[in-house]
Amino acid sequence: DNATSITVQSSDPSISDSNTDKFKYSQIFSQIYQEFRLELQDQSDTVNQQFGKILDLGGQPIYHIAHRPFISDNCIYMLVFDITQDIHQHVKDRDGNSINMTYLELMQEWLTSIIEGYSCGENITAEIDKDTDNYTLPIIILVASHGDLINTEQQRINKFEEFENSLAAHFPNYTRNIYSSRIIFNCNPKDETEATKKHRLDCCRKLHNIIHGFVRSLPFMNKENGIPLRWYMIAVMLHVMLDDEGDDDDVTTKLRDKLNIKAKKIMQLGSIQELVHGCGLYETDDDLHKILKYLHEVGEITFCKIDDNEGIIADGSWLLQIMRRIIQLPNSKPGNLDTISHYHTVKQTGKIRKAYIDSILKNNKLTEEDQTVIMKLLEYYDIICKIESDNEDNTEFFVPYLLHPEVENFDLSKYSMSDKLYIGYEEKAIAYMPDGIFYCLLVSCLKEWNHSKLEIFHQCVKYYLKDDHYYIIIKKDKSHISIQYCYRKYDKLIPKEEFYEAIEKSIYENRPHVLIKNKLSELVQQRMPKVAKTSCNFYVKCIDCNRLTPCESNACGVNIILCCHCDGLFDCIPVRDWMIYDKKSLQHKKILDCKDAAEEERTITVNSKMDIQILIHEPES
Repeated sequence: DNATSITVQSSDPSISDSNTDKFKYSQIFSQIYQEFRLELQDQSDTVNQQFGKILDLGGQPIYHIAHRPFISDNCIYMLVFDITQDIHQHVKDRDGNSINMTYLELMQEWLTSIIEGYSCGENITAEIDKDTDNYTLPIIILVASHGDLINTEQQRINKFEEFENSLAAHFPNYTRNIYSSRIIFNCNPKDETEATKKHRLDCCRKLHNIIHGFVRSLPFMNKENGIPLRWYMIAVMLHVMLDDEGDDDDVTTKLRDKLNIKAKKIMQLGSIQELVHGCGLYETDDDLHKILKYLHEVGEITFCKIDDNEGIIADGSWLLQIMRRIIQLPNSKPGNLDTISHYHTVKQTGKIRKAYIDSILKNNKLTEEDQTVIMKLLEYYDIICKIESDNEDNTEFFVPYLLHPEVENFDLSKYSMSDKLYIGYEEKAIAYMPDGIFYCLLVSCLKEWNHSKLEIFHQCVKYYLKDDHYYIIIKKDKSHISIQYCYRKYDKLIPKEEFYEAIEKSIYENRPHVLIKNKLSELVQQRMPKVAKTSCNFYVKCIDCNRLTPCESNACGVNIILCCHCDGLFDCIPVRDWMIYDKKSLQHKKILDCKDAAEEERTITVNSKMDIQILIHEPES
């Protein structure tokens, strides 16, 4: 909010302690902020003295996995789109290359992740440019770029309106979250004319005014009493006491001159308590937790999990930059041939060497302790996952989102497959499963069945279950996943009945379909709290209308399903294959004998659902 509205509350009990050191620090901070406040009040252009924290998350799909540590319930988001592109065109990266995702798909991924990840969806009333209207949190401000590539002002307005209408048509449930700013920036770096400079400044001021209007309407902002000075004192200590290079402002210089305190970019809760408690800035642990949560909400710090404990990253942009350097592999870059070869390997396998991550962290001049913390952060937020291996000298991490989309699919021509059983939610609850949740599901499954024998296809992973000799394959698209178990074609060296019984026993006792459903449900509850109370269910595809219907038992028999769309009844083989209701429902011999040789030769193809396939490995004869 406006920097001049800082409220100095020197009578606050937590900074009026009789302790000499506490009182000294309180006086220092109060004096400096009083001077800073008066200095700002003397400025004639108060609009330019207002400020906020802006974090560029990056709109590229590859960055979605890294968003979670930085997002809070009280963020305001800006969705910037290229006004020259149609919403159905494929997205182009910064090098001008098309990726396998349209702008519509990218918007769906981004909007679903942000809006469905908000905990309450509270309604607010905001006044923007003297126009009062109702909105639903979180707020997303629509802004256009590359206006310099459109000839006339009217054409630019028309293109903006087309984009607005497309969003409203495809995402009607999100329209109250989106504010259309009609701001169109000139992005030509070579255009430095006075008219362009004035246009950019006007756009910035208009955008600032919009942000300011929404900020003042956020419920968590305490407009009546202001923000306690001690909250800002902690933020200042965490920022200006860092040993950073750069130009210091007057406030920073005064504080460095008067205080003998040092902070670190990465601090666990205990270190923060030790740093600020002697200054009398909080009284209880709950009080400090509330302060740090608030500073996270306004973007001053990143308050997150560090090594199973709470802690802070004093500079969120710094952490985000490190994450980007790890997960953004360059398309072409001169350098060591071993490193260049590794870039290619990562894109083909979805596995990244620990040595490569270590080199990135060392280049950022991190201490060994900070490197360890960063690695634990990456693992905690499922950005990387260690692959268990006997070779500790060549440790690899699972990074499926880095896989190139054109990697060749698996060849499963030697395997037979059951029918598909689907897992997911009603379409009205979750019409799209974000990549962020899907990739976390893949990581969660790897933690369950961790083994180096791991293969990856685009949005598809094949796991090896060491104890059961299964291979599990997971695919994703839209809002459901489908599961199949597969096994090598029958080997006559093993008794047929014994072979089928082993399959039946493994599926029935381990129930991998239930485990996967529970993991998906848990992730959705964590990351999409708006639909947390919605049940995750099994679905099957109706043989008449070809639509997914809930897999529910009925009076006609445990394996007879009534389609909720066409009211058709059908004998459901997936229910029998997966023993959804009882053990006796699985009859492998009968099912397999009914399938012709061509069906047994089927290979996996990417379809319109998330696929999970279990392969039961049988030794070669």
